[in-house]
Amino acid sequence: MDYLGEDHLLDSPTARRLYHEVAATQPIVDLHTRLKAGEIAASRRWPNLAAAWLADDPEKWRLMRARGIDESFVTGDASGIEKFRAWAETIEDGLRNPVYDDSHLELRRLLGIDTLLSAATADRVWGRANAALAELDCRALLDRLDVRVLATCDDPADPLEAHRQIAEAGHPTRVLPCFFTAPIFEVDQAERFNPWLERLEAVSDLPIQQLGDFLTAITRRHEAFHELGCRLSDLRFELLPGTACDDADAAIIFETARGGKPVGRENRDRFAFYMLRFLARLDTARGWTMKLHLGNRRGLDTGPSAHRGFDAVTDLAQGPALIAVLEHLAGENMLPPLIIDSPSPAVCRLVASLAGSFDDLSTPGKIRLAAANRQTRGRRDIESLLDGLSTTGLLRQSAGFLSGSSSYLSLVRHERFRRTLCNLLGSEADRGEVPADFDLLAGYVVEICGAGIARFLGLDSAPPSPAPNPLEEANF
Repeated sequence: MDYLGEDHLLDSPTARRLYHEVAATQPIVDLHTRLKAGEIAASRRWPNLAAAWLADDPEKWRLMRARGIDESFVTGDASGIEKFRAWAETIEDGLRNPVYDDSHLELRRLLGIDTLLSAATADRVWGRANAALAELDCRALLDRLDVRVLATCDDPADPLEAHRQIAEAGHPTRVLPCFFTAPIFEVDQAERFNPWLERLEAVSDLPIQQLGDFLTAITRRHEAFHELGCRLSDLRFELLPGTACDDADAAIIFETARGGKPVGRENRDRFAFYMLRFLARLDTARGWTMKLHLGNRRGLDTGPSAHRGFDAVTDLAQGPALIAVLEHLAGENMLPPLIIDSPSPAVCRLVASLAGSFDDLSTPGKIRLAAANRQTRGRRDIESLLDGLSTTGLLRQSAGFLSGSSSYLSLVRHERFRRTLCNLLGSEADRGEVPADFDLLAGYVVEICGAGIARFLGLDSAPPSPAPNPLEEANF
Protein backbone atom coordinates (compact mmCIF):
# COMPACT_ATOMS: atom_id res chain seq x y z
CA MET A 1 0.00 0.00 0.00
CA ASP A 2 1.23 3.48 -0.87
CA TYR A 3 2.55 5.41 2.15
CA LEU A 4 0.11 8.28 2.86
CA GLY A 5 -1.93 7.17 -0.12
CA GLU A 6 -5.66 7.39 -0.64
CA ASP A 7 -6.47 4.67 1.88
CA HIS A 8 -3.78 5.46 4.47
CA LEU A 9 -4.84 4.16 7.94
CA LEU A 10 -8.15 2.87 6.52
CA ASP A 11 -8.36 -0.90 7.01
CA SER A 12 -11.90 -1.78 5.95
CA PRO A 13 -14.45 -0.92 3.26
CA THR A 14 -16.72 1.03 5.60
CA ALA A 15 -13.75 2.91 7.06
CA ARG A 16 -12.72 3.98 3.57
CA ARG A 17 -16.23 5.03 2.66
CA LEU A 18 -16.66 7.02 5.89
CA TYR A 19 -13.45 8.92 5.31
CA HIS A 20 -13.76 9.65 1.60
CA GLU A 21 -17.50 10.39 1.53
CA VAL A 22 -17.85 12.12 4.89
CA ALA A 23 -14.77 13.10 6.90
CA ALA A 24 -12.71 14.37 3.97
CA THR A 25 -15.47 16.81 3.05
CA GLN A 26 -15.83 18.35 6.51
CA PRO A 27 -14.45 21.84 7.15
CA ILE A 28 -11.83 22.26 9.87
CA VAL A 29 -12.80 23.75 13.22
CA ASP A 30 -9.60 24.23 15.24
CA LEU A 31 -10.00 25.75 18.68
CA HIS A 32 -6.36 25.59 19.74
CA THR A 33 -3.51 26.89 17.63
CA ARG A 34 -0.41 28.96 18.17
CA LEU A 35 -0.88 30.83 14.91
CA LYS A 36 -0.65 34.61 15.02
CA ALA A 37 -3.52 36.87 14.07
CA GLY A 38 -1.10 39.51 12.81
CA GLU A 39 0.21 37.09 10.18
CA ILE A 40 -3.29 36.28 8.97
CA ALA A 41 -4.20 39.96 8.79
CA ALA A 42 -1.08 40.61 6.71
CA SER A 43 -1.53 37.51 4.50
CA ARG A 44 1.94 36.35 5.44
CA ARG A 45 4.20 34.69 2.87
CA TRP A 46 7.41 32.75 3.50
CA PRO A 47 10.75 33.14 1.72
CA ASN A 48 11.46 29.41 2.01
CA LEU A 49 10.38 26.16 3.65
CA ALA A 50 12.63 26.69 6.68
CA ALA A 51 10.73 29.88 7.52
CA ALA A 52 7.37 28.13 7.13
CA TRP A 53 8.37 24.89 8.87
CA LEU A 54 11.22 25.33 11.34
CA ALA A 55 11.13 28.90 12.63
CA ASP A 56 8.62 28.18 15.41
CA ASP A 57 8.11 24.44 15.81
CA PRO A 58 9.19 23.05 19.20
CA GLU A 59 8.27 19.50 18.13
CA LYS A 60 10.84 19.52 15.34
CA TRP A 61 13.37 21.26 17.59
CA ARG A 62 13.06 18.48 20.18
CA LEU A 63 13.83 15.79 17.63
CA MET A 64 16.78 17.72 16.21
CA ARG A 65 18.28 18.12 19.67
CA ALA A 66 17.69 14.44 20.41
CA ARG A 67 19.79 13.60 17.36
CA GLY A 68 22.59 15.85 18.57
CA ILE A 69 22.09 18.70 16.11
CA ASP A 70 23.92 21.83 17.24
CA GLU A 71 21.58 24.57 18.51
CA SER A 72 22.76 26.94 15.77
CA PHE A 73 20.88 24.70 13.30
CA VAL A 74 17.81 24.48 15.55
CA THR A 75 17.01 27.98 16.79
CA GLY A 76 20.30 29.70 16.07
CA ASP A 77 21.73 31.77 13.24
CA ALA A 78 22.40 29.08 10.63
CA SER A 79 20.91 29.78 7.21
CA GLY A 80 17.53 28.43 6.13
CA ILE A 81 18.99 25.76 3.85
CA GLU A 82 21.41 24.65 6.59
CA LYS A 83 18.59 24.26 9.10
CA PHE A 84 16.49 22.39 6.56
CA ARG A 85 19.32 19.96 5.78
CA ALA A 86 19.73 19.33 9.51
CA TRP A 87 16.01 18.59 9.78
CA ALA A 88 16.16 16.27 6.76
CA GLU A 89 18.95 14.30 8.46
CA THR A 90 16.91 14.14 11.65
CA ILE A 91 13.65 12.96 10.10
CA GLU A 92 15.33 9.87 8.72
CA ASP A 93 15.54 8.60 12.30
CA GLY A 94 11.93 9.51 13.12
CA LEU A 95 9.95 6.61 11.65
CA ARG A 96 6.66 6.02 13.59
CA ASN A 97 6.84 9.42 15.29
CA PRO A 98 3.73 11.47 14.36
CA VAL A 99 6.05 14.29 13.30
CA TYR A 100 7.47 12.00 10.59
CA ASP A 101 4.01 11.45 9.14
CA ASP A 102 3.04 15.10 9.60
CA SER A 103 6.08 16.32 7.70
CA HIS A 104 5.43 14.06 4.72
CA LEU A 105 1.69 14.68 4.83
CA GLU A 106 2.29 18.44 4.62
CA LEU A 107 4.70 18.03 1.71
CA ARG A 108 2.33 15.75 -0.19
CA ARG A 109 -1.07 17.32 0.46
CA LEU A 110 -0.17 21.01 0.39
CA LEU A 111 2.99 21.28 -1.70
CA GLY A 112 2.52 18.36 -4.10
CA ILE A 113 5.74 16.58 -3.11
CA ASP A 114 5.64 12.82 -2.52
CA THR A 115 9.40 12.34 -2.19
CA LEU A 116 10.54 10.92 1.15
CA LEU A 117 12.60 13.55 2.95
CA SER A 118 16.17 12.53 3.78
CA ALA A 119 19.67 13.92 3.68
CA ALA A 120 19.95 12.66 0.11
CA THR A 121 16.72 14.32 -1.08
CA ALA A 122 16.89 17.50 1.00
CA ASP A 123 18.07 19.88 -1.70
CA ARG A 124 15.60 18.55 -4.26
CA VAL A 125 12.68 18.86 -1.82
CA TRP A 126 13.91 22.33 -0.81
CA GLY A 127 13.74 23.63 -4.37
CA ARG A 128 10.33 22.16 -5.16
CA ALA A 129 8.82 23.26 -1.85
CA ASN A 130 10.08 26.82 -2.19
CA ALA A 131 8.61 27.04 -5.68
CA ALA A 132 5.22 25.85 -4.37
CA LEU A 133 5.32 28.21 -1.38
CA ALA A 134 5.98 31.15 -3.68
CA GLU A 135 2.40 30.75 -4.93
CA LEU A 136 0.85 30.64 -1.46
CA ASP A 137 0.19 32.89 1.51
CA CYS A 138 -1.29 31.89 4.84
CA ARG A 139 -4.83 32.79 3.80
CA ALA A 140 -4.53 30.63 0.69
CA LEU A 141 -3.50 27.70 2.87
CA LEU A 142 -6.50 28.26 5.14
CA ASP A 143 -8.74 28.25 2.07
CA ARG A 144 -7.12 25.12 0.65
CA LEU A 145 -7.70 23.25 3.91
CA ASP A 146 -11.24 24.64 4.26
CA VAL A 147 -10.58 26.02 7.73
CA ARG A 148 -13.90 27.55 8.81
CA VAL A 149 -13.09 28.37 12.46
CA LEU A 150 -9.64 28.97 13.88
CA ALA A 151 -8.78 30.16 17.39
CA THR A 152 -5.50 31.89 18.17
CA CYS A 153 -4.03 32.23 21.67
CA ASP A 154 -3.97 35.92 22.60
CA ASP A 155 -2.47 37.66 25.61
CA PRO A 156 -5.01 39.70 27.61
CA ALA A 157 -2.60 42.63 27.17
CA ASP A 158 -2.81 42.35 23.37
CA PRO A 159 -4.79 45.26 21.87
CA LEU A 160 -6.33 42.81 19.32
CA GLU A 161 -5.91 45.18 16.40
CA ALA A 162 -5.07 42.29 14.06
CA HIS A 163 -8.34 40.55 14.95
CA ARG A 164 -10.24 43.74 14.15
CA GLN A 165 -8.54 43.88 10.76
CA ILE A 166 -9.38 40.24 10.01
CA ALA A 167 -13.03 40.74 10.99
CA GLU A 168 -13.31 43.83 8.78
CA ALA A 169 -11.71 42.04 5.82
CA GLY A 170 -14.40 39.34 5.85
CA HIS A 171 -12.18 36.32 5.19
CA PRO A 172 -14.07 32.99 4.92
CA THR A 173 -12.14 31.64 7.90
CA ARG A 174 -13.62 32.85 11.17
CA VAL A 175 -10.51 33.75 13.17
CA LEU A 176 -11.34 34.13 16.84
CA PRO A 177 -9.19 35.35 19.72
CA CYS A 178 -8.76 33.03 22.69
CA PHE A 179 -8.14 34.51 26.15
CA PHE A 180 -4.67 33.11 26.94
CA THR A 181 -4.30 33.35 30.70
CA ALA A 182 -0.75 32.11 31.39
CA PRO A 183 0.64 35.59 32.25
CA ILE A 184 -2.10 36.07 34.87
CA PHE A 185 -0.64 33.27 37.01
CA GLU A 186 3.05 34.28 36.94
CA VAL A 187 3.11 36.10 40.30
CA ASP A 188 6.19 34.09 41.29
CA GLN A 189 8.15 35.55 38.35
CA ALA A 190 8.17 39.26 39.13
CA GLU A 191 10.72 39.98 36.40
CA ARG A 192 8.08 38.90 33.84
CA PHE A 193 4.87 39.65 35.74
CA ASN A 194 5.47 43.35 36.36
CA PRO A 195 6.48 44.30 32.78
CA TRP A 196 3.39 42.42 31.63
CA LEU A 197 1.23 44.39 34.10
CA GLU A 198 2.54 47.60 32.54
CA ARG A 199 1.31 46.42 29.15
CA LEU A 200 -2.02 45.46 30.73
CA GLU A 201 -2.28 48.93 32.29
CA ALA A 202 -1.80 50.55 28.90
CA VAL A 203 -4.34 48.46 27.01
CA SER A 204 -6.98 48.59 29.77
CA ASP A 205 -6.39 52.31 30.50
CA LEU A 206 -6.10 51.66 34.22
CA PRO A 207 -3.27 52.03 36.76
CA ILE A 208 -2.73 48.65 38.46
CA GLN A 209 -1.33 48.71 41.98
CA GLN A 210 -3.77 46.64 44.00
CA LEU A 211 -5.68 43.41 43.48
CA GLY A 212 -8.94 45.24 42.78
CA ASP A 213 -7.27 47.17 39.95
CA PHE A 214 -5.96 43.91 38.51
CA LEU A 215 -9.36 42.22 38.57
CA THR A 216 -10.99 45.24 36.94
CA ALA A 217 -8.36 45.28 34.18
CA ILE A 218 -8.82 41.55 33.51
CA THR A 219 -12.59 42.05 33.38
CA ARG A 220 -12.21 44.90 30.87
CA ARG A 221 -10.01 42.78 28.63
CA HIS A 222 -12.39 39.83 28.91
CA GLU A 223 -15.17 42.14 27.67
CA ALA A 224 -13.00 43.45 24.82
CA PHE A 225 -12.22 39.89 23.72
CA HIS A 226 -15.92 39.02 23.88
CA GLU A 227 -16.81 41.92 21.58
CA LEU A 228 -14.43 40.50 18.95
CA GLY A 229 -16.04 37.06 19.04
CA CYS A 230 -13.94 35.32 21.71
CA ARG A 231 -15.79 32.49 23.42
CA LEU A 232 -12.83 30.58 24.85
CA SER A 233 -10.36 31.02 27.67
CA ASP A 234 -7.15 28.99 27.78
CA LEU A 235 -5.68 27.78 31.09
CA ARG A 236 -2.76 25.41 31.46
CA PHE A 237 -1.46 23.72 34.58
CA GLU A 238 1.07 21.04 35.25
CA LEU A 239 -1.11 20.28 38.29
CA LEU A 240 -4.33 22.10 39.08
CA PRO A 241 -4.12 24.30 42.18
CA GLY A 242 -6.15 22.89 45.03
CA THR A 243 -5.61 25.27 47.97
CA ALA A 244 -8.28 27.91 48.51
CA CYS A 245 -7.33 31.56 48.95
CA ASP A 246 -9.51 34.40 50.25
CA ASP A 247 -9.59 38.04 49.13
CA ALA A 248 -7.26 39.32 51.84
CA ASP A 249 -4.54 36.73 51.19
CA ALA A 250 -4.83 37.15 47.42
CA ALA A 251 -4.39 40.91 47.84
CA ILE A 252 -1.24 40.41 49.91
CA ILE A 253 0.21 37.96 47.37
CA PHE A 254 -0.53 40.32 44.48
CA GLU A 255 0.94 43.37 46.20
CA THR A 256 4.05 41.36 47.12
CA ALA A 257 4.58 40.43 43.50
CA ARG A 258 3.77 43.97 42.34
CA GLY A 259 6.50 45.22 44.65
CA GLY A 260 9.01 42.88 43.02
CA LYS A 261 9.39 40.66 46.07
CA PRO A 262 9.44 36.84 45.96
CA VAL A 263 6.10 35.12 46.35
CA GLY A 264 7.08 31.47 46.67
CA ARG A 265 5.55 28.31 45.22
CA GLU A 266 2.85 27.81 47.88
CA ASN A 267 1.52 31.36 47.53
CA ARG A 268 1.74 31.11 43.76
CA ASP A 269 -0.53 28.05 43.87
CA ARG A 270 -2.97 29.72 46.25
CA PHE A 271 -3.16 32.79 44.00
CA ALA A 272 -3.66 30.48 41.02
CA PHE A 273 -6.71 28.92 42.69
CA TYR A 274 -8.10 32.40 43.40
CA MET A 275 -7.65 33.53 39.80
CA LEU A 276 -8.97 30.25 38.40
CA ARG A 277 -12.14 30.87 40.40
CA PHE A 278 -12.34 34.47 39.19
CA LEU A 279 -11.83 33.50 35.53
CA ALA A 280 -14.45 30.77 35.84
CA ARG A 281 -16.93 33.40 37.05
CA LEU A 282 -16.14 35.64 34.08
CA ASP A 283 -16.46 32.75 31.62
CA THR A 284 -19.75 31.59 33.15
CA ALA A 285 -21.25 35.09 33.07
CA ARG A 286 -20.41 35.60 29.41
CA GLY A 287 -21.26 32.11 28.23
CA TRP A 288 -17.68 31.15 27.40
CA THR A 289 -16.04 27.74 27.42
CA MET A 290 -12.84 27.18 29.38
CA LYS A 291 -10.03 25.08 27.90
CA LEU A 292 -7.93 23.28 30.49
CA HIS A 293 -4.59 21.78 29.44
CA LEU A 294 -3.32 19.47 32.17
CA GLY A 295 -0.10 17.58 32.79
CA ASN A 296 2.58 19.36 30.74
CA ARG A 297 5.76 20.51 32.46
CA ARG A 298 6.96 23.50 30.48
CA GLY A 299 10.35 25.16 30.22
CA LEU A 300 12.45 22.42 31.82
CA ASP A 301 15.60 24.02 30.47
CA THR A 302 16.53 27.28 32.21
CA GLY A 303 19.38 28.24 29.91
CA PRO A 304 19.30 30.35 26.75
CA SER A 305 16.86 27.95 25.08
CA ALA A 306 14.24 28.09 27.84
CA HIS A 307 10.61 28.07 26.59
CA ARG A 308 11.76 26.72 23.24
CA GLY A 309 10.53 23.17 23.27
CA PHE A 310 11.87 21.78 26.53
CA ASP A 311 8.53 20.42 27.76
CA ALA A 312 7.60 17.01 29.13
CA VAL A 313 4.65 14.93 30.27
CA THR A 314 4.30 14.61 34.03
CA ASP A 315 2.63 11.80 35.94
CA LEU A 316 1.30 13.92 38.80
CA ALA A 317 -1.98 12.65 40.25
CA GLN A 318 -4.55 15.08 38.78
CA GLY A 319 -7.61 13.37 40.29
CA PRO A 320 -7.88 14.96 43.77
CA ALA A 321 -7.17 18.52 42.57
CA LEU A 322 -9.43 18.22 39.52
CA ILE A 323 -12.31 16.86 41.58
CA ALA A 324 -11.81 19.59 44.21
CA VAL A 325 -11.83 22.36 41.57
CA LEU A 326 -14.90 21.00 39.79
CA GLU A 327 -16.81 20.54 43.03
CA HIS A 328 -15.90 24.04 44.21
CA LEU A 329 -16.95 25.72 40.97
CA ALA A 330 -20.12 23.67 40.61
CA GLY A 331 -21.02 24.33 44.25
CA GLU A 332 -20.84 28.09 43.65
CA ASN A 333 -22.74 27.80 40.35
CA MET A 334 -19.81 29.10 38.34
CA LEU A 335 -18.59 26.01 36.51
CA PRO A 336 -18.34 27.01 32.84
CA PRO A 337 -18.41 24.46 30.02
CA LEU A 338 -14.98 22.82 29.83
CA ILE A 339 -12.79 21.33 27.13
CA ILE A 340 -9.99 19.36 28.79
CA ASP A 341 -6.95 17.73 27.26
CA SER A 342 -3.84 16.09 28.61
CA PRO A 343 -0.87 14.22 27.16
CA SER A 344 -1.42 11.57 29.85
CA PRO A 345 -3.73 8.67 28.88
CA ALA A 346 -4.54 8.21 32.57
CA VAL A 347 -5.73 11.81 32.88
CA CYS A 348 -7.81 11.47 29.72
CA ARG A 349 -9.61 8.47 31.19
CA LEU A 350 -10.06 10.36 34.45
CA VAL A 351 -11.67 13.28 32.63
CA ALA A 352 -13.92 10.94 30.63
CA SER A 353 -15.13 9.29 33.82
CA LEU A 354 -15.62 12.58 35.70
CA ALA A 355 -17.51 14.33 32.92
CA GLY A 356 -20.85 12.70 33.68
CA SER A 357 -20.69 13.73 37.33
CA PHE A 358 -20.95 17.45 36.53
CA ASP A 359 -23.52 17.56 33.75
CA ASP A 360 -26.52 19.82 34.05
CA LEU A 361 -29.49 20.54 31.83
CA SER A 362 -28.13 23.94 30.80
CA THR A 363 -25.28 22.45 28.76
CA PRO A 364 -25.42 18.82 27.62
CA GLY A 365 -21.94 17.34 27.74
CA LYS A 366 -20.66 20.23 29.84
CA ILE A 367 -17.18 18.70 30.22
CA ARG A 368 -15.64 17.47 26.97
CA LEU A 369 -12.43 15.65 26.21
CA ALA A 370 -10.16 16.62 23.31
CA ALA A 371 -7.16 15.14 21.56
CA ALA A 372 -4.75 18.04 21.48
CA ASN A 373 -1.12 17.22 22.25
CA ARG A 374 1.72 15.69 20.32
CA GLN A 375 1.51 12.76 22.75
CA THR A 376 -2.09 12.10 21.68
CA ARG A 377 -1.58 12.47 17.93
CA GLY A 378 -0.49 8.94 17.10
CA ARG A 379 -3.04 6.47 15.76
CA ARG A 380 -3.06 4.27 18.86
CA ASP A 381 -3.15 7.29 21.17
CA ILE A 382 -6.21 8.66 19.39
CA GLU A 383 -7.88 5.25 19.51
CA SER A 384 -7.13 4.98 23.23
CA LEU A 385 -8.65 8.41 23.90
CA LEU A 386 -11.80 7.59 21.90
CA ASP A 387 -12.06 4.20 23.62
CA GLY A 388 -11.90 5.84 27.04
CA LEU A 389 -14.60 8.32 26.15
CA SER A 390 -16.81 5.63 24.61
CA THR A 391 -16.50 3.42 27.68
CA THR A 392 -17.58 6.02 30.22
CA GLY A 393 -19.49 8.66 28.26
CA LEU A 394 -20.97 9.62 24.91
CA LEU A 395 -18.60 9.40 21.95
CA ARG A 396 -20.54 12.00 19.97
CA GLN A 397 -19.68 14.54 22.68
CA SER A 398 -15.98 14.35 21.93
CA ALA A 399 -14.41 17.79 21.52
CA GLY A 400 -12.55 16.36 18.55
CA PHE A 401 -9.04 17.41 17.62
CA LEU A 402 -7.20 20.60 18.62
CA SER A 403 -4.06 20.83 16.53
CA GLY A 404 -1.92 23.20 18.58
CA SER A 405 -0.41 24.16 15.23
CA SER A 406 2.42 26.65 15.15
CA SER A 407 2.59 26.59 11.34
CA TYR A 408 -0.17 26.81 8.76
CA LEU A 409 1.10 23.72 6.99
CA SER A 410 0.62 21.63 10.11
CA LEU A 411 -3.14 22.20 10.12
CA VAL A 412 -3.21 19.23 7.75
CA ARG A 413 -2.65 17.00 10.80
CA HIS A 414 -6.44 17.00 11.26
CA GLU A 415 -6.40 14.39 8.51
CA ARG A 416 -4.78 11.71 10.68
CA PHE A 417 -7.32 12.20 13.44
CA ARG A 418 -10.16 11.90 10.95
CA ARG A 419 -8.74 8.81 9.28
CA THR A 420 -8.22 7.16 12.66
CA LEU A 421 -11.77 7.99 13.74
CA CYS A 422 -13.23 6.60 10.52
CA ASN A 423 -11.10 3.48 10.75
CA LEU A 424 -12.17 2.86 14.33
CA LEU A 425 -15.89 3.13 13.56
CA GLY A 426 -15.79 1.59 10.10
CA SER A 427 -13.67 -1.41 11.05
CA GLU A 428 -15.84 -2.15 14.07
CA ALA A 429 -18.94 -1.95 11.87
CA ASP A 430 -17.43 -4.40 9.39
CA ARG A 431 -16.62 -6.78 12.24
CA GLY A 432 -20.16 -6.54 13.59
CA GLU A 433 -19.06 -4.78 16.80
CA VAL A 434 -21.24 -1.71 16.14
CA PRO A 435 -24.24 -1.37 13.81
CA ALA A 436 -23.36 -1.29 10.12
CA ASP A 437 -25.66 1.70 9.63
CA PHE A 438 -23.73 4.11 7.42
CA ASP A 439 -25.95 7.10 8.12
CA LEU A 440 -25.60 6.56 11.87
CA LEU A 441 -21.81 6.30 11.65
CA ALA A 442 -21.63 9.29 9.31
CA GLY A 443 -23.49 11.38 11.88
CA TYR A 444 -20.85 10.55 14.47
CA VAL A 445 -18.06 11.50 12.09
CA VAL A 446 -19.63 14.86 11.21
CA GLU A 447 -20.15 15.70 14.88
CA ILE A 448 -16.65 14.73 16.03
CA CYS A 449 -14.89 16.37 13.08
CA GLY A 450 -16.15 19.78 14.17
CA ALA A 451 -19.89 20.30 13.83
CA GLY A 452 -20.55 19.21 17.41
CA ILE A 453 -17.98 21.42 19.09
CA ALA A 454 -18.94 24.41 16.91
CA ARG A 455 -22.52 24.05 18.08
CA PHE A 456 -21.34 23.53 21.68
CA LEU A 457 -19.64 26.95 21.50
CA GLY A 458 -22.53 28.62 19.74
CA LEU A 459 -20.44 29.25 16.63
CA ASP A 460 -23.23 28.05 14.37
CA SER A 461 -25.50 30.90 15.45
CA ALA A 462 -25.42 34.65 15.90
CA PRO A 463 -23.20 35.93 18.72
CA PRO A 464 -25.09 36.37 21.99
CA SER A 465 -25.64 39.83 23.37
CA PRO A 466 -23.06 41.11 25.87
CA ALA A 467 -23.51 39.85 29.41
CA PRO A 468 -23.60 42.16 32.46
CA ASN A 469 -20.26 43.06 34.00
CA PRO A 470 -19.45 39.97 36.10
CA LEU A 471 -17.33 42.03 38.48
CA GLU A 472 -20.41 43.89 39.69
CA GLU A 473 -21.83 40.64 41.07
CA ALA A 474 -18.56 39.07 42.22
CA ASN A 475 -17.70 38.62 45.87
CA PHE A 476 -13.95 39.03 45.45
